[in-house]
Amino acid sequence: MMSELDNYTEEEKQKAIQSILKKREQHRQRYKANKEGIRRRYEANKEKKAEYNSQYYKASKEEVREQQRKYYEANREKILERARQSYKANKEKRLEHQRQYAEGHKEERAEYRHRRYENNREKMAEYNREYNEVNKEEMREHHHQHYENNREKILEYVCQYQREHPEVGRNATRKRRAQKAKSNGNFTEEEFKLLCEACGNRYIYCQQELPLVADHAIPLSRGGSNSIENIVPACSRCNSRKHDKTYDEFVEQLEKENWWWK
Repeated sequence: MMSELDNYTEEEKQKAIQSILKKREQHRQRYKANKEGIRRRYEANKEKKAEYNSQYYKASKEEVREQQRKYYEANREKILERARQSYKANKEKRLEHQRQYAEGHKEERAEYRHRRYENNREKMAEYNREYNEVNKEEMREHHHQHYENNREKILEYVCQYQREHPEVGRNATRKRRAQKAKSNGNFTEEEFKLLCEACGNRYIYCQQELPLVADHAIPLSRGGSNSIENIVPACSRCNSRKHDKTYDEFVEQLEKENWWWK
């Protein structure tokens, strides 16, 4: 509109602006006088209007987006200020609506978050790294405060998760020991399971069929790696007796004790 007024004289501009303001006021007055009728017509034609808008948007998608972009760029500050004022005035209603929506659409929201993460994994990881680096102290304080405010819930969740996923705890313990010993490599619970099956699900030392644990053929303390190639299935008793001996040294000890495979 302002580009059309550029060719007007100052007096013509003032008249045009006054005319526009007058028409807007007339529209407001008509709306107030016919508010209920307008609302009834809207409710009666809501589905038709929605279908028309949907068809129009599909047919003119790029054009509509370009118009929206231009409007936003030209009125950015006004739009942001209006959004801030609206949020302040309706904060509790919005939060309640968000809570209700989240409660009623848990599966859809979880699926959306998962799909969005899978499609943008690298970008999100890079953004999180940069943000955490810039806001290191703030994030540390936030996490500390969150833990203090939700300590009981967090501990309950962690205990429940560890009970349901014991392999995660075992893997974390192995990685921690390997890092402490400055050893390379790592293996998954699935790899250890396949190794046990290859050994007939028996202990490599005493050949019993009890719950198996991972034992390092060459101990970490003596330079052994934490990769699956250095792992043998053993029982807790043999693993404890072996201590910091290598596989060959422990087998030799068992043979001397005449305890081999008994």
